[in-house]
Amino acid sequence: MTQKNLSLKLAELIDKSIQKYCVPIQKGNSIRIKHIVIRKNKHNHLVIDLRYNKQIATFFSKTGAVACAVATAKGNTDIKHIVDMDRRLQEKYLECVNYKSVLEKSSDEQYKQTITIRYEIAWEDLNTIKQTLLDIVFDK
Repeated sequence: MTQKNLSLKLAELIDKSIQKYCVPIQKGNSIRIKHIVIRKNKHNHLVIDLRYNKQIATFFSKTGAVACAVATAKGNTDIKHIVDMDRRLQEKYLECVNYKSVLEKSSDEQYKQTITIRYEIAWEDLNTIKQTLLDIVFDK
C-alpha cells in the first residue's frame, strides 16, 4: 500500500471510531459532539440537537455549552444543574468585570484594597464553577 492509501484508510477508521465517543469536533463556527451542535451567537452559545432539529438551551460560556452537549449526547436529559452553573458563571464574570472597572477608576487606596479582595473572591468562585463544568466534560 502506498502512503496515500494508508492515510485515507486511517482517516476512515478515525471517522468511524469517533462517533462512538463524545469527542468535540470544531468545523467553522460550530462544534459537533455526536448529534449535538454548538453554535456561537453574537452574545451566547446555542446547543442544538440535530436529531430533532431542536434548540436545547443557550449558554453564556463555551464550557457550559460543551458540558451540556456531552451530557445530552450521553443520554442525560436533566441539564438544569448545568444551566444553573452557567448562569452563576455569568454572574461571577460580570462581578469581576465590574470590580476591575471600579479598581481602574477609584483613587481611594482603602477602597481599592476592599475591591481587590472582592475581585479575588469572585475570581476564585468563577474558576471553581468553571472547573466543575470541566469535570462534567471530562467525566471526573
